[in-house]
Amino acid sequence: GREIVTTLLESRVSLCSHYWPRRGSPVWLAATIFGFSYHLGRRSFLSTMCHHTWGSLPLMLAVLTGSCDEAEVMLKHRADPEATNYRGASARSLAHELGSDEISRLFSLRKSVHHTPHGSGVPS
Repeated sequence: GREIVTTLLESRVSLCSHYWPRRGSPVWLAATIFGFSYHLGRRSFLSTMCHHTWGSLPLMLAVLTGSCDEAEVMLKHRADPEATNYRGASARSLAHELGSDEISRLFSLRKSVHHTPHGSGVPS
């Protein structure tokens, strides 16, 4: 996983491209059916993942699939954990909703490194 993401990023794949399942594809069908379950209040890992697939960015997909190593690589390449998908959710809010403490910690570390006073880039 980590090596594939690194290779793609070195090839200049965009971290800002939103993912939209192709209509009629198996992913589209699953996202539609299980996403509807989410709207009905039937919250599960699968329904949450399918609900938030629409318009997700690569970092969000890493969060949704629990891919901590891949998320870490994307954060190092300046992926924005506050960018939102079609549903208005961010990677940070998805990590919180899914209870992904490990990925949430990555976001906290990124915040302390990149948002320090005077732009020092050193954790406070």
